[in-house]
Amino acid sequence: MTPGVLRSPFTRSLAASRASADETAGITEAYEAMESGVDDQDAYLAADLRFHALILAACHNELLGHLGGVLRAVLRTTFVLTTTPKRSRTRALPLHRAILDEIAAGNGDGAEAATKVLIADTAADIKRIAKQDGKKPRR
Repeated sequence: MTPGVLRSPFTRSLAASRASADETAGITEAYEAMESGVDDQDAYLAADLRFHALILAACHNELLGHLGGVLRAVLRTTFVLTTTPKRSRTRALPLHRAILDEIAAGNGDGAEAATKVLIADTAADIKRIAKQDGKKPRR
């Protein structure tokens, strides 16, 4: 399994079907912290990591829980890269909100679809960043 599995549509679908009211409230609080931290990358990053970790915990799957702990550093590195531009953080907020709303509604298919949109946006960010880095003069 790769770090992508931790942000996979499958985990969101599981969380939508298994999350308790308290777990959904925690995911909501993490999302709200992302909103309030959008101008501060460190605050946003911490909330973003918490958002995804809480979703993973809401899956109630022991294997996924262990993988989340092991791959947290990899996710953090990826998130640092993709959240550096504020415009990326701002653009990602409604994508995260869509996932949250579908989980809160218990809609696994909707959570899965919303996660696919977030993953596609993140992949596009990584491609843009790689392209920009390739244009920088080497010293």
